Amino acid sequence: MASKGVAADNGDNFMNYDSPEKRSIIVTAIHIGQYDVINLGDPDLAFAPSKYFKVNEMIKNQGQSIIIRKGKTTFAVFPVIHPNTMRFYPPNTFKGTVFSNPRDDIKKWQSSLPSPDTFTILLSHSGTHKDGRYARLFPEIDLIVGGHS
Repeated sequence: MASKGVAADNGDNFMNYDSPEKRSIIVTAIHIGQYDVINLGDPDLAFAPSKYFKVNEMIKNQGQSIIIRKGKTTFAVFPVIHPNTMRFYPPNTFKGTVFSNPRDDIKKWQSSLPSPDTFTILLSHSGTHKDGRYARLFPEIDLIVGGHS
């Protein structure tokens, strides 16, 4: 079945599960899902099993556009997570992790788009308040898919 859209996941897949079986089922479902892009949520950063996800590498890739071509349509998907979503965790949970400024990253993303006809999707794990701010600051974005709400 050919898809004309983009299959995306906006995070929060891994909570504080004590069961390796639950984690295994989630990882299997993610692999079967054949997503074009998966954004990270704060519990994913805190609790995802490192043997399945290279979380630090994925954090380094925040702020990088993903270009997806489906038929004649080009999508630019941009995953962001606002550092403020980490406020619910003990301070040492993300020790040594550096999060970039989503607004600066979105500006850079928009300047790097392949063409003006590109359909832009902000895959945001920042909360509705921040998503509303992104919409006001960047009205050129075609779609904001919000998470952490």
